[in-house]
Amino acid sequence: MKNNYKIVLLLLLIITAKFSKAQEPKISDKIANTAVIGFPNVTISQLNTIGVTFASYEQIQSAKFIKGNHNCMLIDFDLSKKNFTVYAELLKVISTIYDVNKCYIKTNSAYNEINSNIGTDTVIVIK
Repeated sequence: MKNNYKIVLLLLLIITAKFSKAQEPKISDKIANTAVIGFPNVTISQLNTIGVTFASYEQIQSAKFIKGNHNCMLIDFDLSKKNFTVYAELLKVISTIYDVNKCYIKTNSAYNEINSNIGTDTVIVIK
C-alpha cells in the first residue's frame, strides 16, 4: 500500500511539473501579444535602465514591473511592429542590463492571472 501511495505521489508531482511548465515559452518561440518576464532581485537602477532601453522599441507598447509577491514585468507587444520576432531577441537586449539566466518568461494565462491579482504589490510603470 505504501508503494502505491509513493507511485501516485510521484505521478502527481510529474503532472504538476509538466503543467507548470506548459505556459513557459521556449526562447525560440515567436513573441506573443503579452508576456511576463520574471526578474528576481532586480535593482531599481536596472529597472530604470530597462525602461530607457524599452522606450526605444515601438513593439513594446507597455511594460510595468510588479514588485512584491511577483517581481516580474508585464509587457504588451504590438505584433505589427517587428523589433523582436522571438523571445531570444528580447532577452539579448535585456542581457546587457540583467543576468537573463535568472529570468523566466510566461505568456498570456500567467499575464492575465498576475494582472488581475496585483493586490497590494507595488506597480512601477516602465513604459
